[in-house]
Amino acid sequence: MTPPVRFEGTKLELNLDTGAGGVVWVEILDAGGQPVPGFTLLESDPLNGNSVRMHVSWKGNQDVSSLAGRTIRLHLKARSAKLFAFQFR
Repeated sequence: MTPPVRFEGTKLELNLDTGAGGVVWVEILDAGGQPVPGFTLLESDPLNGNSVRMHVSWKGNQDVSSLAGRTIRLHLKARSAKLFAFQFR
């Protein structure tokens, strides 16, 4: 879980290494800690691989601009993965 952040941009990118068998799912929480509809763990597309700019998506949607300027937290569920950084672009 990340600390609360506010961002500008339209996409979330991760610097991530899952190795051969790892996987990561990303959920966006509101300021109260509740999952934001459209950005829940169940809607998150699984991420695997090694990339400094891996795009996060939920049911194929990468656009997070509707949340820009709001206080959010990222909740990541991971198996055999290393997260180095995240950024919004």
